[in-house]
Amino acid sequence: MNNQSMQPNGETIGVFDDRQSALKVQTAIASSGIPTQKISIDNSLSANDLGSVQTLEKARGTTTGGKAGLLVGGFYGGVIGIITSVIVPYWVDGISLNSPANRLLLAGITLGGAAIGFVYGNRALAIQKQKQTENPSASTSFRLVVSGSQDEIAQARRVLLNEMSA
Repeated sequence: MNNQSMQPNGETIGVFDDRQSALKVQTAIASSGIPTQKISIDNSLSANDLGSVQTLEKARGTTTGGKAGLLVGGFYGGVIGIITSVIVPYWVDGISLNSPANRLLLAGITLGGAAIGFVYGNRALAIQKQKQTENPSASTSFRLVVSGSQDEIAQARRVLLNEMSA
């Protein structure tokens, strides 16, 4: 399970990576006394709920696209920049380890890595969104939605917690 959020036509009890897990919890909720017509599994992503790949990844607690590329590219650029700024003064006369030129070299390589990561991350996210648009049945998440009273929703959440701890 990955996320819990409010839906206009019911409340999402959980988001699962595979249909089997969602079916297992659906069966457990139905056996607890909530009518099966109030429990549904939705594997389509709409603009109102988990609409884009980016919001799906946010629901899972991860970062995607340009933001992720910026962070990863900046990290790797910084590592390469540190290594380069330590090695370059030994190759080039006149540059010391603590010189402004060496600091500029480190900052430039870090920013370059971040920029490359940003571009690559945005491109990868666009490709992923394109695949999602071309084949909407290839959803990677299955929402378990309960449409009922607050007591039924609370009961469904308790069953989910019991199922997840078992």
